[in-house]
Amino acid sequence: SRSRALAHRLAAASDAEQAISIVLSWNELRSKIYTHRAPAQVRHYQNTGDEAAKAEWDFWDEGAADLREFDTIHARALTGCGQREALASRFGPQLFRLKENF
Repeated sequence: SRSRALAHRLAAASDAEQAISIVLSWNELRSKIYTHRAPAQVRHYQNTGDEAAKAEWDFWDEGAADLREFDTIHARALTGCGQREALASRFGPQLFRLKENF
């Protein structure tokens, strides 16, 4: 999966710049996924009788386990990264506190 590939790349990052670039790419991917998911949820709950909105939300709902796995891989990769100090400096220590409690 794409998340596992990013996790392997992050684990193998040879320097802070490379690790930061990988995390930025990963965050962009996560943002795109959740940006598409959120409106589907809103449309469905605004009108639960709308069959098209329900079908779209069902699609995302069926993929919820995959999204949880994606987030878990992301959290584990970040917290186990050898460039953790540089990542904390760039993204802030709160990122790691959130991921450690994932």
